[in-house]
Amino acid sequence: VLILCDNESVLKVIRKWVGQGGRATMAGAPDADILREILELLRARINAGRATFFFKVKSHRGEALNERADTLAERGREKPDEEKEWNQRTDRMTFAIGHDDGQKWSVWTDSVRNTFRKQAGKAKLQKVYETAEKNWAARVWFHQNQRWLQATHEGRTAARAGKFKDEQEWGKECFEDLEGRNMGKSVTNTWCTDFLIRDRVGREEMGRWLRNKAVPWKRRRRLIQVVTGTFPCGNWLHKIGRRESAGCALCKIALGRRGMSTQALPPESIGHIQSAGCLGQSEVVTAAHNRCIKDLLRDIQAHKGKKSKLVMISIEAEQTIGTLWDQDECSAFCTKEELWEESKLAEMAIPLRDRDESALVSEQDFEERFWRRRLDGIAMDRSGKKCFPIEFKRTQDGRHTYQERATERAEEQYRSLLVGLKAIGDRKGWQVQQLVFVGGTCGSVEESTYNDNMKLLEVPEGKWGGIRKRMARRLLEEQDKVLRSYFAQKYDQGAGRGGDEGRTMKPRGQEHLGHDVYA
Repeated sequence: VLILCDNESVLKVIRKWVGQGGRATMAGAPDADILREILELLRARINAGRATFFFKVKSHRGEALNERADTLAERGREKPDEEKEWNQRTDRMTFAIGHDDGQKWSVWTDSVRNTFRKQAGKAKLQKVYETAEKNWAARVWFHQNQRWLQATHEGRTAARAGKFKDEQEWGKECFEDLEGRNMGKSVTNTWCTDFLIRDRVGREEMGRWLRNKAVPWKRRRRLIQVVTGTFPCGNWLHKIGRRESAGCALCKIALGRRGMSTQALPPESIGHIQSAGCLGQSEVVTAAHNRCIKDLLRDIQAHKGKKSKLVMISIEAEQTIGTLWDQDECSAFCTKEELWEESKLAEMAIPLRDRDESALVSEQDFEERFWRRRLDGIAMDRSGKKCFPIEFKRTQDGRHTYQERATERAEEQYRSLLVGLKAIGDRKGWQVQQLVFVGGTCGSVEESTYNDNMKLLEVPEGKWGGIRKRMARRLLEEQDKVLRSYFAQKYDQGAGRGGDEGRTMKPRGQEHLGHDVYA
């Protein structure tokens, strides 16, 4: 028998059953009743020594038998219900899936399963927003310390506007308003919930990373611990009574090697061990920062518009301001003498650290510090007269203010340079603007600021999503590398030594090589 079929999916389903033996199962197959009948017929033919060939043909291409089958099917579909005959009623359950353009009926498939999950997620999210509504009413709508509840100005405004009648939008608006007020309390039930439902920060990439079976389970588990605030660092162990103090063990080791006092130790929190402020982690944290910004700048350089004349400087490594201004691209904007002259007053207003107040300080000391500052990157367009200093901040993203705080640190860090560049730019007709990219350690990348930066760097809009996804993935990988280094040092695991502090242990485990490949 030669069977001509124009449905590739049907052929694939039947083909996978040929020669599968007893391990194959129809559990979950959407057309199990029809498939069972077909397979029984095929098995009978095989037992009788008869051959059956399935051949794929293109539909609506003039194949006579295929066209005849389509005609008969169409004729049967157009018959009234009372004339249609059914040999046997199916026992399969059907589901109605609601869409914007109406309903779609289907048996149990992956689409139905995903719809269930999506609706369950929306229902859970709505309950969380309802909690935010109650908290907003208790903290903002009414005065808290009054015996008789009296609406505040915000409460009366909300009542007049009637926004609370919209169940879908009011809870979300309450959540965003409470986060902006910084009352020192979680907006919903927990800080973890606040973090997970925060919108427009790239949370979807964290979800993909957690679902990705190619990522080793221990790494996904560590991310869950960080998000839920249960990562077993010293601060958490002290909180649950497993440690006498919350002081950082790595800083204690480093200070002890220097012969310094170990009495006042910073708390060993998840934020501390992922920052350069931890004496035992500074080297690996700096390396994580550099890898993130390098990958980002390479992506921008590779995907910028074809007509763009922006040149990304210092892609391969950080360079000091002095080294950058020895290059032609930067010296075309201004000379080193001009830049120092315009930046001098702002730089000298910043106190020199680690200097005795009684010691004499000269202008040269400030100038040397100014030229030693390192920029993560700078984009220059000589013909278009554009100068964009680029700074990247890798920071903890548990609180919603992470973007604002990191941006303020970047602006303060390069305040004198920006003062000088803008003064020269105004005089020479150049556009000067600092671009700050902020990456949360758990993969947060705030959309609006990121999109504004990409637009200024002349990257086509179609490329923004892919670059942002890769940036979030790199942040997640680097966070786990930092945490593995923490374990390696604290529990004396791993191999490799180096650094001025004695031992900087190389994190153990598989390394991410890209494209979900670990080795």
